[in-house]
Amino acid sequence: MGKRRYQITRRLWGAGDRVIDSGAENEIKTGESASAQGERPEERRVSVKERERAVFLLCAVLALCSFIFIFLMNFSVGIISEEGKITLSFTNRAIKEEVPEAPDFEPAAGSKTAYAVPVSAGDDDGSRMVISTGTDKESELSFQEIYLKLIDSVVCIEAAGPSSAVSASGIIMSSSGYIITNEHVVENAYTIRVILHSGEVFSAALVGKDSVTDLAVLKIDKNDCVSAEFGDSDNTRVGDTVLAIGNPLGAALAGTLTDGIISAVNRDVEINGNIMSLIQTNAALNTGSSGGPLINMYGQVIGINTIKTTAADSPVEGIGFAIPVRSAKPVIDELIAFGCVSGRPTFGFEALDYDLPISATIFYGTPGGVIISSVDVRADAYEKGIRRGDVIVKAAGEDIYTVSELCRIRNRYKAGDEVALTIYRKGNYYQLSVRLMEEAALRD
Repeated sequence: MGKRRYQITRRLWGAGDRVIDSGAENEIKTGESASAQGERPEERRVSVKERERAVFLLCAVLALCSFIFIFLMNFSVGIISEEGKITLSFTNRAIKEEVPEAPDFEPAAGSKTAYAVPVSAGDDDGSRMVISTGTDKESELSFQEIYLKLIDSVVCIEAAGPSSAVSASGIIMSSSGYIITNEHVVENAYTIRVILHSGEVFSAALVGKDSVTDLAVLKIDKNDCVSAEFGDSDNTRVGDTVLAIGNPLGAALAGTLTDGIISAVNRDVEINGNIMSLIQTNAALNTGSSGGPLINMYGQVIGINTIKTTAADSPVEGIGFAIPVRSAKPVIDELIAFGCVSGRPTFGFEALDYDLPISATIFYGTPGGVIISSVDVRADAYEKGIRRGDVIVKAAGEDIYTVSELCRIRNRYKAGDEVALTIYRKGNYYQLSVRLMEEAALRD
């Protein structure tokens, strides 16, 4: 057998490719392979050129689009037709007409809307309540805006008495530090503390109080307070949306916001034996909300929250009442000016509910009633012999168990009238007639 020769040829374009010449049979295959593979470099060069051209065209299109976008952002194009000729006009947007500057109002922290909040919306000289008027539907605020507007004007009040401490709310009336709250909050209080929303704590002085309307005014030593704006409660209508801000359970839950509607207006309700015309609302008023604001949708205080009623034997729950601002204004102005409301009758002593269990009263032989905590030496009651520690069990022939009952009887009379009282002292009962004094006459 003859030797068969093999020729091995390496092609430069195919790394590792080989063509083997093995005679006639292999020449055809080798030729086909060479021809097929020989087309690759040309095809690859064409493909690269096409890609480069495509990239160039894409960049050109992007550059043109960017130029058009920038041009349109900086120039406005207009078509002008004059005497049959149509021309294009280009105006540089960077050249703007002068626009009057808006007032520089700084929005409250966390607020998306800037609005004007007067630093002292509730006072003129700081000693009288000012009621704003002239609101319109378009000036209504959101819940968040109202909260931010009012929260710095709502305070927490802590009043310590002889046997208990009370936590409630109050409204800053003026930038000079006058604060409105309920009379029952500070009644018989020895010390009063005011805690601002900022956390600052102040000792408060009692300027004046009126048990008939359940209103009181305090004063703190701070001359840059954020005062509330007061609205016209006479414009309140049943169905209006209202908000309340208060301190349920004291400072632990300070600044709680609740909402509701006006359920009724001019609702006759008894407070401390006096019938008052109040605003009724279903906004949640909890323990500690007394003295806080009832607010309309313009961020104006239209009422001072005073009482909440519940019924243990019925499904009725959460009926709250507020003193209308229009009714409160003359009382507050007098309290600031004189410390009391002129013409109000008083016995000339302070009393507390005599909260002894029935078993204790039986064991000690003491009756129910109200106990005298202090007596003004200028009052007729002092001259008649009433002293601290005496227990009043009857007034005008009616049994007395609470201070509210005693106040209700007192309010039937005027200053100068005499009221029959039955006093218990050390196992003995005494009957005497006490002349009512005018509260203003006993003010220091």
